[in-house]
Amino acid sequence: MKLCLIELFRAKFNRFVLAGLVNTIFGYVLFSLLIYSSLDYKIALSLSYIFGVSFNFITFKIFVFEKAYNFSRLVKYLALYIFTYSVNVYMLGVLFSLLHNYYLSQLLVLPMTVIITWIALNYWVFNK
Repeated sequence: MKLCLIELFRAKFNRFVLAGLVNTIFGYVLFSLLIYSSLDYKIALSLSYIFGVSFNFITFKIFVFEKAYNFSRLVKYLALYIFTYSVNVYMLGVLFSLLHNYYLSQLLVLPMTVIITWIALNYWVFNK
């Protein structure tokens, strides 16, 4: 029984990593294009989050957690993304002040937001 739970967790985590990789690439490429277009980093990050939220919700809901649509899940999901956005924009500003490079700064922030997202999606948003 314990082995089955470990295998299930690994399978779900593997699907999370795969979906997260696709979602992260989508968001990072959009962010990079907007920065390259000379947009302010806060606007670029905001737009990449806005466009990414719907795409990410669908991929995580269907591919990773295999849950039916539920308004409560959507509200929790949006709250999570508001939180991770706040962490992201703060850390991006801090790292940019040290590194003077938005591309590198965002790459360094991504692992932290991925960990926060995995924990919250797995144990809060899609836990039931």
